[in-house]
Amino acid sequence: MDNLYLPKDLFWISLQHAFDLHEIYIRFRKSLVVNNISKKINLFITADSRYVLWINSTLICRGPSRSNPSNQIIDVIDITKYFTIGENIICVLVYQPGYSHFSYIHRATTGLLAYFILDNKFITTDKSWKASKDESFDSKVPRQSIYQSGVEKRDLRLDDKWLNNDYDSSNWEQARIVAEPFDYPWTNMSLRSLPLLKEKIADIELINVKENKSEVGGDTLNQHKWNNLNYLKNYKIYNGWYSVNNLNNNATYWLFDLNRGCSFQAIINFKNADGGELINIFYIEKLYKDQPYISDHNNYCKVRMYDQYTLGEGSQKIVPYNIRGGRFLILEIKNANKINFKIKVNISFYPLNKKKIQPIVKDKNLSNIRNICRNTFLGCLQDGFIDNPWREKAQWLGDALPQSYIMSSISNDFRPLKRIIDLAEEGIYPDNLLPSVVPSEAHSYSVLDYNFIWIELLDFYFFQTKDKDFIYGKTNIIKGLIENFKKYTDKDGLLISKPGKRLFLDWSLVSRNEPNAIYNFHYLYFLQKSQKIFNDIKYDCDLSKLIKTLKLNLIEKFFYNNIWYDDYGKSTFSQQSASFSILTEINEAKNVNSILSDITECSLNEGKKNKMILSSPFMHFYVLLALEKHDKFQDIIRIIKIKWGYWAKNKYPTTWENWNVDFPDGSQCHSFSAHPIYFINQYYEKLQKKKFTVL
Repeated sequence: MDNLYLPKDLFWISLQHAFDLHEIYIRFRKSLVVNNISKKINLFITADSRYVLWINSTLICRGPSRSNPSNQIIDVIDITKYFTIGENIICVLVYQPGYSHFSYIHRATTGLLAYFILDNKFITTDKSWKASKDESFDSKVPRQSIYQSGVEKRDLRLDDKWLNNDYDSSNWEQARIVAEPFDYPWTNMSLRSLPLLKEKIADIELINVKENKSEVGGDTLNQHKWNNLNYLKNYKIYNGWYSVNNLNNNATYWLFDLNRGCSFQAIINFKNADGGELINIFYIEKLYKDQPYISDHNNYCKVRMYDQYTLGEGSQKIVPYNIRGGRFLILEIKNANKINFKIKVNISFYPLNKKKIQPIVKDKNLSNIRNICRNTFLGCLQDGFIDNPWREKAQWLGDALPQSYIMSSISNDFRPLKRIIDLAEEGIYPDNLLPSVVPSEAHSYSVLDYNFIWIELLDFYFFQTKDKDFIYGKTNIIKGLIENFKKYTDKDGLLISKPGKRLFLDWSLVSRNEPNAIYNFHYLYFLQKSQKIFNDIKYDCDLSKLIKTLKLNLIEKFFYNNIWYDDYGKSTFSQQSASFSILTEINEAKNVNSILSDITECSLNEGKKNKMILSSPFMHFYVLLALEKHDKFQDIIRIIKIKWGYWAKNKYPTTWENWNVDFPDGSQCHSFSAHPIYFINQYYEKLQKKKFTVL
């Protein structure tokens, strides 16, 4: 429990009748008198699922970081400066989606737990707190995507200003005690290992306006062209606020550009509202044919990235509860009558201590590539390594591997890496396989080959930290994985997939026929990494026989005429198989250079000459690792300049999910594609030791 002391009379609290938890927002208030502030006051606080904290009407923070309910994370907040002598009011708004998704595991309950010491006495969450459902939030809302929770729909006419210190909460009910600290499902708790996220004002740009009298909705936005109005230049930003006066239109759309993908929150002040005006905030990641692309919620990912608010009368502020993401923001205002508003956008970011990196002084193209990779990584670093800030915001084991390498090239902070390793272990399935996205119970998205990547994450963490105790604590998991996969081999001793589980392999047209060479190569790589870990920590476990047998079977079944085919039928041969053959050192020395040349040629010419299957940006991480293993840095830089140079040349600020993302809901800010920054930095470090030719 990280030396966490929990006082007596501390409880999880909720509403008296919190039975319907679907998209519910619960308000908590605590009044207390402060006589003396002579010591630092640390607030220990957590909630299931999320909280936002105010003291004396000042927003303090939001949390906790995502966690498994079996090991609930507690935030520690220094609240000393927010208290005054006399009466003080603590307000907490807790959100509960009521279902599991790709960042949260639901256990049919909700609650708030908090405590601190004031005047040598413990102040704890108990029956003395007041609780009430926030009726301004609509609970009958769709999800933003299959990966996330609900659209935020709020009627500000029902906002009773409960955050004000003079608010009368006497008609609220007493909070109900729902559990003691270690009652199910919160059977353990740990202090937050990651820093609290910070916020900064974004440099937004108003790039377009559209006015029409049609009804609101995605169809309207997609069907009508935007005006490219010159008067846009007349609107100025003051102290981060974009101001618009005397707006008088039935429906007006304002398109803002944040200039890169990121996680953010739009804050909007309104004046002179009549009440009933409808405000929609759309979160957009890309433009399509110079028009904002509003995703069709009937597509695979069911994306409907927007929030909706109804204004009350007079002056008010929209402060969304949830942090959203994307690059573009559309503000839609309906039924306005001479309304004034101003908007600013706060970017949420991880406070990263960056290390000095080698500057690129003579290659603007390479410098731009490194910058867009950096932009992407930082935009996808929140309370962990998220895949993208828009569609999912999920922590995938596969995505975390290149993100960890990126982190190593710009910082020495490996807390997010350690955190995702632990989260995967906490969510291990009864069959001893690991979840692919954490924390989550998305069983249908359990990817078998991501179990292999967990070992690679563990190995890389040890390489960076030399933390033997942490690694030693994972040995039972490693052994369990090995024994589990041994059960799923065919008569030839090759691994086949487990029913009900997915093979990722890659976002490319590789053969998925089984037995599959890519899958088995990755399995071999996993065994080799496991053996390396055992050797590093001097743990007695010999996998040599298993490794040798698998190598022989791979050579016999998939290697022909110096080509590594992806299946028995030789239907495809790919960069993926070829790259893993290099990384696993299975090739005879005489064949290595030829295979490396084929890998390079495929990237430079997209496989058009040698018919090799081109890997995705994500799987190019292994391609470049294979080339790095043999110091082929000139080839690495050539590939990066060709493949990632396209995005830099066309002034895309971030790296894409795949080489082409014109498909519905494709992401243009995906951190697993940003790994070239690692290889570029490695290249320039090598230049200090070897006289490479600068490309």
